[in-house]
Amino acid sequence: MCTLISPHSQSVDATRELTGWENKINNSTLDESYRLFAITPQVTLSYQADRIAECFFGESICKNRFQVAGSRVHERDKAAWLADYFGLPTDYNSTVFVEPRIAQAMGTISYYGCLNSWLKGLYVRAHSSLVYARWDLNMCETFISTGSNAHDPGYFSSESIDRENLSETFSAFMKGASTPQIADATFKALQCGLMEPCSQRLTRLADIQLAIGYNILQNKDYHFGFNIRCAIPTGNKRNAHLLFEPIIGNGGHWELGGGITTHILFWQEEEFDEYAAIYFDINLTHMFANDQCRSFDLCHNPNSRYMLAQRMSSFIEDDLVGIVEGEATTPTYQFSNEFSPLINLTTLPVSVSNSIQADFALMMGYTQQRNSWTLGYGFWGRSCDDVALCKVTPFDLQLWALKGDSHVFGFENTIAQTAVPLSATNSNATIHHGTNFAPKHITQSQIDTGKTNPKIDNAVPASTGTSSFIQLRSQPGGSNRIKTSVQPILITTKDINCDSARTRGLAHKFFSSFTHTIERDEIVPYLGFGAQIEFGQKANNCVNGEPKNCVNTAPSVWAVWLKTGVSF
Repeated sequence: MCTLISPHSQSVDATRELTGWENKINNSTLDESYRLFAITPQVTLSYQADRIAECFFGESICKNRFQVAGSRVHERDKAAWLADYFGLPTDYNSTVFVEPRIAQAMGTISYYGCLNSWLKGLYVRAHSSLVYARWDLNMCETFISTGSNAHDPGYFSSESIDRENLSETFSAFMKGASTPQIADATFKALQCGLMEPCSQRLTRLADIQLAIGYNILQNKDYHFGFNIRCAIPTGNKRNAHLLFEPIIGNGGHWELGGGITTHILFWQEEEFDEYAAIYFDINLTHMFANDQCRSFDLCHNPNSRYMLAQRMSSFIEDDLVGIVEGEATTPTYQFSNEFSPLINLTTLPVSVSNSIQADFALMMGYTQQRNSWTLGYGFWGRSCDDVALCKVTPFDLQLWALKGDSHVFGFENTIAQTAVPLSATNSNATIHHGTNFAPKHITQSQIDTGKTNPKIDNAVPASTGTSSFIQLRSQPGGSNRIKTSVQPILITTKDINCDSARTRGLAHKFFSSFTHTIERDEIVPYLGFGAQIEFGQKANNCVNGEPKNCVNTAPSVWAVWLKTGVSF
C-alpha cells in the first residue's frame, strides 16, 4: 500500500534521447566540431488504471470499485470503508468508482555539440521538456442509500445529530466540501489527500538534463564513450494536498551520475549506402535529498490515513473514573471535543532521496541512404525512496487516538443525565470497521451492545465522582452501563508507517522510430516519428498478508512523438 504515485521525470527517457539522430551523433568522419538541435513534441497516456488504483487502495478495491458503508448497514462488504469516519449516517451505503489516468503533452528541446576542435571525441548534451500534464482520478459515486439515520447521543456529540447536520456524501467529504456540524465538538474538514473528481492540470518545465562526455573509441564502425551528467530540478514538489497529485519533473531532486554510450555496425553494404547497427545507452544517477510533504498510514493498518482521530487531554473533567477490579482508577487522558481525519495529522514534511536511478535503451537500427528505422527495448528503474521524518510530529505536541466506532460520551445515571467525555479509544480499528459493532450482520441486540463500548482498548465500566460514584450509561435515560479505556492508547510517532510513503519504480518498454534526412551542404534537416509502449509492473501491495514496504508505482503508458531538427 502506498500513498502516492511516483513516475519518472518526463525528461528521463533514454529511448527518446537516442532515436532520430542516432546515426548523426558520435560521428567519427568529421574532424571539426558540429552541432545538432532537435525538437520533439510528444503525447503520452497511461493505461491499466486498475494498477494505479490498486497502489492507492490495495485490497479495498476490486475492478476499480470500493464500497463505503455505515456501521449499521446489514451485509456490509468486508472490504467496505466505514462511512462513520466521514461524518456520514450509519445506514449510508454507496459504491465509489475510480479510474486514474495520466495524460501529458510535452515538447522537448535537445542539443548535442561535438567538440572535436577542442578534443576529438569530446561532446556535450542538454535537453529539457516543457510539459502540460492532466491527472484525473475519474472518481464517481453511485448511491445505494444516502442514509437517514441520526447519530445517537454519545457517538460524536452529547446530543443526537440529525441527518441534515451530517456530511452530505462521501464524495463531498473527500473534496473537503462537507463536514458534520456538531454542537459541542469540532469535526475538522479533510485538508490533505483530497480525492478531487475533476482533472488536475499543471504546466511546468521538467528537469534540465546536462551531460559532458568523451568517446574513448570512435570510428565509422563503432564507438564507445562515457559521460558525466546532472539534472537541475525545475518541476514541482509534492505537497500531498491531493491524493492523485500531478507531478512534473523528478519531484525537485538534484541528480548527479554518469552514462555509457556505444554502437557497433554489424552489417554494411557500401554500394547501396545501407547498414545495420546496434546502439546502447545507459544512464545512472543519484537523486539527492530534498524536502517534500508526504502522507502516511499507521503501521499494519492500510488506508488508516482516512480513519478518524479524536483529540485527547490530560486534564480530566467531571471526575471521570474507570472501575478496575472494584477500585476507581482515573484515566490518564480524556476526549477533548475534537475530531480530525488522521491524514491531516500524518501529512508531514520529510526528506526524500534515492540511491540510484537507471535508464537505458538497447536498439537495432537500419539505415538505407536517407531513411532510418529503429526497433528497441528500454528500461527505467529507481531504487526505493529513502524517507526521513522531521524530528517533531503532531503526536509529539498533541494527544490523539483512534476513535473507531467507540462512543466518546457517557451519561450520568441521574435526573440531570449529564454528559461526560470518556477516555474510550479504539486502537484496533481499521478503515473497514471498529471493534464494537459487528462488521457484517447487524441486529438490534448487537447495536445496543455496541453502544456500551464493549471492545475498546482496556475496557472497564465508567463512572464519575470522587467518593459516591455515579455510573455512566450508554444513552441518556438508558439502563446499559458504558465502558471507558483505562488506560487509553494514544497514537505516537512510532506508529507512523514510513514505508507507506516509500515508492520505487520499474518499467519496461518497447519502441520503434523512423527518420528521414534531407541532404544539404552545410545544414542538414531531418524529420522522424516514433512510438513506444511502457509496462509498469503489478503493484503487489502485500507479502504474506502484510503491506509491502516499497511498492512499484510506475504507471503503464504509451507514447507517440515527432522528432525534427538540424545538424550543422
